[in-house]
Amino acid sequence: MTTLLESSPEALIERLEQSGLRGRGGGWFPAARKWKAVRAEGGRPLVIANGAEGEPASEKDKLLLWYSPHLVLDGLQLAAEAVGADRT
Repeated sequence: MTTLLESSPEALIERLEQSGLRGRGGGWFPAARKWKAVRAEGGRPLVIANGAEGEPASEKDKLLLWYSPHLVLDGLQLAAEAVGADRT
């Protein structure tokens, strides 16, 4: 079985779409649709992590970054692979 890190960008986006993951920023927008749009746009994609708490009384970002920062970094790596971002 192929791991996520060994998957093609298209396969990563397909898995994301199958997962049904949606944004939590109020719009509940499908994450796979965002990744597809970035990939289709061309240019030079950039992936950024924002760990700021935007929701009142929520500390999920702080807890995730404090106790499992590797999961955030893994997710950033997968997102970069999927949309075609590079390290330069």
